[in-house]
Amino acid sequence: WFAVGNEGGSGTATINNATVNLDGFVDFRTGNGAGLRVGRGVGSTGVLNLQNGAAINIANSLPDSAVVLGGTTVAPGGTGTINMSGGSTITFTGTATGATLGIGSSSGGSGTMTMTGSSIVNTGATGTVKMGSSNGSSGNLTTDRGWRILANTAGIGGSSDSTAIDVRSTPAPSLQVSV
Repeated sequence: WFAVGNEGGSGTATINNATVNLDGFVDFRTGNGAGLRVGRGVGSTGVLNLQNGAAINIANSLPDSAVVLGGTTVAPGGTGTINMSGGSTITFTGTATGATLGIGSSSGGSGTMTMTGSSIVNTGATGTVKMGSSNGSSGNLTTDRGWRILANTAGIGGSSDSTAIDVRSTPAPSLQVSV
């Protein structure tokens, strides 16, 4: 697990033309697969800058691998930001279920993601993108110039309120959102 601004802490990390590979368990108690946490938990603020072809590879070999901005169900709240530029990537590999990109996806959490310069997030054939998906959470995605998000499902607006939007790709098992 790679964390920036976790459980009440604050932090900023910049990855410039380098690669981070994640695999294994985030938490042996819950059994969640490898993940990236930015601004997780009440009082936390995290910023992750990926630039000049930086890559985060998450081996989705165990269920529920995730990139989370702004808290989790175990540690709700927090503010997380990821800025991607210059062809940077976040890629889930492997066949386990539950790969998720969560932008403000936990109660009380706030997430912001900016993608420019042909940056790509690929959650794999079974992956999900969630923005502001819980009561009290908020998510913001700002994009420019050739960005792509590939996922099986995308939810914008929450599953616990009346503004839910669920987009499913057909017939292919991936959704490509592009400008």
